[in-house]
Amino acid sequence: MTDFSIVICTRNRAQDLAATLRSLTRLQIPEGRSGEVVVVDNGSTDRTAEVIAEAQDFLPFPLVAATEPERGTGAGRNRGLGLARGEIIAWTDDDCRPARSWLREILAAFEADQQLDLLGGRIELLDRRHLPLTIKTSRRVEVMDDHTYPGAILMNCNMALRRRLVGQIGGFDARFGAGSVMRAGEDADFVLRAHRAGCRVVYFPQIVVFHNHKRTTAAQGDALKRNYHFSDGALLSKFSLGGDRPAARWFYWRLSRLLGELLRARGSLRDVRRQAGFLGSFLAGSLRFLGSPVLDRRLRGGAGKG
Repeated sequence: MTDFSIVICTRNRAQDLAATLRSLTRLQIPEGRSGEVVVVDNGSTDRTAEVIAEAQDFLPFPLVAATEPERGTGAGRNRGLGLARGEIIAWTDDDCRPARSWLREILAAFEADQQLDLLGGRIELLDRRHLPLTIKTSRRVEVMDDHTYPGAILMNCNMALRRRLVGQIGGFDARFGAGSVMRAGEDADFVLRAHRAGCRVVYFPQIVVFHNHKRTTAAQGDALKRNYHFSDGALLSKFSLGGDRPAARWFYWRLSRLLGELLRARGSLRDVRRQAGFLGSFLAGSLRFLGSPVLDRRLRGGAGKG
């Protein structure tokens, strides 16, 4: 057993992964703490294997590498959980650069609060020319409660957990996550399950990573949003079916909002199609989870690819 594991899932981002692994050499590591890096390759066909091998020579702690043939970051994260030996398991993505204080602040937060099970941190743009997506820039501490939408408090590119949490609620739902059938949302699913199990989930703004997502056009942004609407439809259907009343209310609120935005999109045919795409993706995600792939395909055909 070791004090911490830094886990990164990757697929066909060799250049980005190399920069992320290099950034780990600048981390402030508290004296006397032992750790490791776990990299899970989720089916890359580029130079990813070479990048991982090269990192063995410069990282300040051991590197554990593995492959996960099942597509999707949910499956990749489960593979990482199975390999990680740390009491604290910290996650970032292959297109992120943790701040120098990132690991130190994570360990300090868990040490200061023994009841803390799962935390998230601030996500800033690495490049200000990129769209303000997949970031969280709040400067105040936030504690998960029944009124907090799970995807709003933390994201998988900057989160950490105690090992005991996995023993309590299990791993990630592999149906969710980028590259999976549900397209995204493995982090939101994990957060909501942790909260429903009575675990303490907190967002700390001093725990920072910089996201290099490279999306600069409206089309790229809308494609990502459709994926998120799709996964939200699936996620909220999952928990609503399980009797989760807040999730049922979130489903109604999200559906009403998307429908309202479609009805207000009267300025141009392009706006109508855009809003119809968002609404269609949300409904398609719900239907996919409910087991209606035929209706799901029809909705996606009308909405465009996500």
